[in-house]
Amino acid sequence: SVLIDRIKIVTQLQSQLVDFSAINLEHLLDPNGDKAVSHREFAKFLPQFHIKVPPWQAAALYETMANMVDQDPINLDNTILCLALVSQDPPKAADDPCADVAE
Repeated sequence: SVLIDRIKIVTQLQSQLVDFSAINLEHLLDPNGDKAVSHREFAKFLPQFHIKVPPWQAAALYETMANMVDQDPINLDNTILCLALVSQDPPKAADDPCADVAE
C-alpha cells in the first residue's frame, strides 16, 4: 500500500538524517536557494541518501508532507520540520504515561 511505502521511505531516511549537517541538508533540499522545496527538488533529494523509489512514491511522500503543513510548494523550514518529525523514534511503551492505565 502507499502508506507502507511512505513508512519504508521514512525509515530509510531516519537513520541517515540523525547526524546530518543542517546546512548541507538545506543545500540538498533547496539547491536554487529560493527557500521552497518543490516536488522535483524533493524527488532529487531522496537518491542522494541512496533511497531509490519510483517518482510516484516520492510524490506521495511529498504530498503527505504538503498536506501536513498546508503548503505546496513546501517552504524549506517546514520541509526540514517534517523530516525531523518523521526521523524521531516513537516513545517506548515504558515511557508512555498512559501505559499504567492501559494495564
